[in-house]
Amino acid sequence: NFYFIIIWEGKEIGLANIKDIDYKNGIGEPGMFIYEDIYWDSDVAIRALLCMNDFMWNTLKLKKTIIHVMQNNIRAIKFNLFLGYKLDAGQENIMNQLYTLTYEESQSNQKLNNIRKILIKQHNYGIK
Repeated sequence: NFYFIIIWEGKEIGLANIKDIDYKNGIGEPGMFIYEDIYWDSDVAIRALLCMNDFMWNTLKLKKTIIHVMQNNIRAIKFNLFLGYKLDAGQENIMNQLYTLTYEESQSNQKLNNIRKILIKQHNYGIK
């Protein structure tokens, strides 16, 4: 298991993790919690997620990730659908729903790739 503190402008604002890693099958379960609600609608969550993606896909060489999201957590569901996660079959009426995302699906997510390019340009020009 790996745990990372999310720090923005010198302040600890959340936690990202990857747990239950099955190295043989290339599967893990990432998670992220930002406890400062002023950052929920900012690009901080995307920045943390991109770092986690690089770690999961490039360092750990995972092939697939799974997540569990509470059925009533609409914000998290929308965020994860944007990332490319798909609700597994038979999960529609389950409270703690299972979603999956493969490496290939993650890499072909053009919306996320475009955001990554914008953030890299901002960083190169010193824009926050």
